[in-house]
Formats: sequence, structure tokens, C-alpha cells
Amino acid sequence: AGPVYNNSYRQETWSLDLAARVAGGKNQNAGWSLEYPYNGFGGTTVQPKHPDFVGFPWDASRKVFWMVPGQMMASNDVAPGETTTQGGDPNFIQTDVMQFDPAAPQPARWKKTGVGLGPDPAETWDSVYDPVKDLLVRSGFNGGSGTVLNVLDCKTLTWRRVGIPAPFDNVRINKEYVAPDLVARKVYAIDGAPG
Repeated sequence: AGPVYNNSYRQETWSLDLAARVAGGKNQNAGWSLEYPYNGFGGTTVQPKHPDFVGFPWDASRKVFWMVPGQMMASNDVAPGETTTQGGDPNFIQTDVMQFDPAAPQPARWKKTGVGLGPDPAETWDSVYDPVKDLLVRSGFNGGSGTVLNVLDCKTLTWRRVGIPAPFDNVRINKEYVAPDLVARKVYAIDGAPG
């Protein structure tokens, strides 16, 4: 907890220049740049509403980051035009996959895709972009289906759920980080509950 806009569920976007950070020595702020402000741009553009754990993989072919909703929470620290309720507002999006273009001029860096949250957003925290098949894959868990993968086809912008069969149908990689090896075409994860 802290002053307004210093609590959890922050919604501004920052970048870190690693060379500038290393060159900055003990200056812990060296290399950081604000890419999109917490309050947006006065109701003229869109941005995510209080992302907490979301997928944010890079898509080199489109030169954008995909923001794939996972856990996103309402906050009492709201910007003008934003509500404290769960769910999206016209300029603060909580219910859609979004794209972030770091090279676009301000304020048009964020954009909605219109594909919604997908099948199992409440129990998913991380995503991987597959550049070979042009898919976003979000690992998750569904109380009725067990371990699932939510797959978004980036060409058609359609979702599908892939169930994982036994004995891996109760693997809890929904709230863990995943590490893709794009050369070997494998994704690594650790089930945090049993280790």
C-alpha cells in the first residue's frame, strides 16, 4: 500500500533500457521510461484496466506485444473516466485481449482486438506466442475441466479450449510462469503446488 497510484494493479506501461540501467550504477531509476501513463490520455484512447498477472508475449511478425488477460482486478485508485467496479470501462479495458505497439506514436500504442477474454481467464496468469503457428497459448485450470490450454488463433482471432488428458489433467500451471524454448518448440513450467 502507498499513495494514490503506488498500490498494486498499476495500469501504466514502462520500458527498461538495460544498457542505460547498467550504466546508471546505483541510480535505481536509470533506464526506465514511461511508455503509457496511468491516467491515459483524457478519454481518447484505450489501455488495460489494472492488470495483475497477464500474458505479455512479443510477436515479432506484427511487432506488437499481446496482452492476454489473466488476473485483472478493480482498484480504488482510478483515473478520470474509470470506475472502481470489476469489468471494463470505455477507455480502460478489462475484458479483451489487447495489443501494445511500442513504436506507435503516443497516444495510439494500445488497441483492443475484440476477441474477449477467452474460455478460462480467471485461472490463468501467463501466455506464450507461437510464431510458427501464429497462436497465443494461455495455460490454465478450469474447475469443471481440469488443466486446460486456451488457444487464440491470431489470424482468425478465434478461441478454443484444449483439455489435457490424464494423468496431467490436474496439473496446476495456471498461476505459474511458463518459459518457451522456441527453437526446440517446447514450453517449460513447474506445477507450484506439488513442485
